[in-house]
Amino acid sequence: MKLSDVRGLRVIVWGGAREGYSAAEICLRQNCQVAIVSDTPDSDVDAQRSAQSLDVSLLGVHQIPEWNPDFIIRSPGVSRYREELANYASSGLLALWLADQDPRRIIGVTGTKGKSTTSALIANILRSAGHSVELAGNIGVPVAQTSRTADFLVIEVSSYQASDCTTSPSIGVLTSLGEDHIPWHGSVATYHRDKLNLFGHTQLEHVVCHASDQEHLVTHGLEGVLKKRFSNSQHSVHVALATPQGEAALERMGNTTFPRNLELAMDAALAADNSLTLAHVLDALHSTQPLPSRQQLVATKGDRQFVDDALASNPLGVIAAIERFNHSRFVLIMGGEDRNVDFGPLCNAVNAAQHLGAIVVLGAPSTRLYKELLTTRATVCPANSDNVADAVEIAVSLTQSGDRVVFSPGAPTPRDIGDYRTRSAQFAAGIDRITFS
Repeated sequence: MKLSDVRGLRVIVWGGAREGYSAAEICLRQNCQVAIVSDTPDSDVDAQRSAQSLDVSLLGVHQIPEWNPDFIIRSPGVSRYREELANYASSGLLALWLADQDPRRIIGVTGTKGKSTTSALIANILRSAGHSVELAGNIGVPVAQTSRTADFLVIEVSSYQASDCTTSPSIGVLTSLGEDHIPWHGSVATYHRDKLNLFGHTQLEHVVCHASDQEHLVTHGLEGVLKKRFSNSQHSVHVALATPQGEAALERMGNTTFPRNLELAMDAALAADNSLTLAHVLDALHSTQPLPSRQQLVATKGDRQFVDDALASNPLGVIAAIERFNHSRFVLIMGGEDRNVDFGPLCNAVNAAQHLGAIVVLGAPSTRLYKELLTTRATVCPANSDNVADAVEIAVSLTQSGDRVVFSPGAPTPRDIGDYRTRSAQFAAGIDRITFS
């Protein structure tokens, strides 16, 4: 099924946030009859705003049968395994869009961690060589808003989006493969299968990954398209990062996984254009800037630093934050919607951290994360609130002069709150409340 195939159909778009709005808008342009569906239509501000702006009906899930759609386009947060979808053809917007594209100009990036930074680096390297490049997908720009004239499209793809794909990009990148989104997928095995589905179709020519993740690709029969290392990329990364441009980029980014992401980005960019040189990489490093809400220093107040890592929505992200900030004392703020992931590796990282002063856990003391963290040697305090601003006040009360407060949730934003941007704004609001005598 292609996006162009929905022309003239009776289409429900399930979810009214940014991607749902984009899907509904495209369907209207294709002369479809459109309705937006929400699990909570009476309180879903995004869905209400989209339905009003597009002048379409807003329905509850129970109204799907009476509306009798020909097709349902699901927003990423709506699991393809929902029982309400059993009797309907459905797909996500990215899969429909990808089936309509020339795969030779698409680089698809997926993984449990590192997708956004790797995607941005690939785009910057190719731009440094004079190519026109657009970034889209899970990074925050709906794919349908991209241009058909760009030389390359670098698409960040979540496991939700990858699960529906019936076509692949010509170049795929797997940044890492851990454990996440278990309620959506149902099991770790299904999560891995759905994520690797991005690479599972005939259009794929090359896939780039680290040696530690090759076994996953081999297990799924993808060893034939594993891309061999270009020009010893590990050595090339070492050379690049030892230059003034590289050292400055490392200082700006500050991420312990940045060299790993750069290695993947170099290999993927070279798969797209094998004439790239180290000079192009150095030029890209000069223009590389930290991405919002990814270990981002957002304020210094009363000799405390405040770091927004709101996009660390799984334990691997928090482990990376602990690795980065463990050289001096820091206090963590964690918590969010429970995805039933294994917190064992996170608890091990907490126990190993020498400079972790305390952890403030969002929500009530009954949460699974709070109970798991109580088994560690860390000082753990409940926020008794889902509002990050409230947690900031508690975290600051646990700091000492010169400490950092790091908001690295390790879990997604609860659905009734919004998304990571909402919690980043709450974090900023909490910092604004703080005064030091």
